[in-house]
Amino acid sequence: MTPAPKPDPAILTALAALAEILEEENLALSRSDFRASGDLAARKRAAIGTVEVCASEVSAKAGRDHARFAGVRRRLDRAIDQNRMLLQQAIGTQQRVISTIVQALEPCPDGTPYRGRSGSTGYGRATTPMALAVRA
Repeated sequence: MTPAPKPDPAILTALAALAEILEEENLALSRSDFRASGDLAARKRAAIGTVEVCASEVSAKAGRDHARFAGVRRRLDRAIDQNRMLLQQAIGTQQRVISTIVQALEPCPDGTPYRGRSGSTGYGRATTPMALAVRA
């Protein structure tokens, strides 16, 4: 009986690279560092493309090193699950920020002007109080 051939290391390398990028993005998202997360988009798309190319080149009859594949698959599955959760949280945060901005831009309900620090009312114009905190 001949031993099964080893899998193409390119697919393992591609899967591990994708997992690494997802883990890096997850770290950025967990810190609410949306700029860093967004900066990874091109690398993530390229890594996914590489995985797709490698997967299409792997022959159906090629043997698989199940232990190595299982380890990379578990790592990738964890990274994907965490990435999905963190992206949903980021979308929720973005929606709350937009809602706060829209709400702050609405005029005062009773039409009374907002008083500034000096107590002035902005020359009689009804203005809306606005406060916005940005965390980088």
